[in-house]
Amino acid sequence: EHSTNIANTENEEEKDNEECGMDQKDVERMADAELLKLFHSARKFGSESLRVRLEIKPRDEPVEIVSIFVFPFLSRENKKNYHGRKKKYNQFLDMAAASEGLSSEALSIIHEFMDDFQRDKVVDSTVICQVQIPCDEIFCVKDAETGRLIQGHADEKFRRVVHLVRFEQVVKTHWIENHRGYLPFRLEPGNWQITDIDDLLEGNLLL
Repeated sequence: EHSTNIANTENEEEKDNEECGMDQKDVERMADAELLKLFHSARKFGSESLRVRLEIKPRDEPVEIVSIFVFPFLSRENKKNYHGRKKKYNQFLDMAAASEGLSSEALSIIHEFMDDFQRDKVVDSTVICQVQIPCDEIFCVKDAETGRLIQGHADEKFRRVVHLVRFEQVVKTHWIENHRGYLPFRLEPGNWQITDIDDLLEGNLLL
């Protein structure tokens, strides 16, 4: 559960985090840098002229998984080759969409990814999951001087809403030499990270 006022000062933001049992490093691990940048901008925008109240409490209801995808050989964390691999990935997807089967050019890209994996002994892949989360929410934006309602509900009461939240998890696959089992690798799951909420970042797409 977390309640926050996006017009708070930075000191009050730290207080919000402490009340949730989190420090700044926890917040950075939990949310993508672009999403945090948007959130910090929202806290500062109109802080002198607007009074904003935003409180969100997840409801005790099941969440609904809307979609889940896996992108092998690709992650934001691998800064060393992310942009080059992203370009290759888009080429592969274009080739796959343009033909019924995989062309020799598309297969060569897959072989290149596998060769890199065997050489480096580790590769990152990304799992992307979108879920709908039912919440109780208070949202109200008023003019700080006149009290005029600008957005939301003037009564400042909790209402049931559903937020679309996009998560990413990086999974590292380690190559194991001389492995005698069926699969010569082991998986190392990472932490889930929020990359977008209600398409504020238009999905904050990996590709």
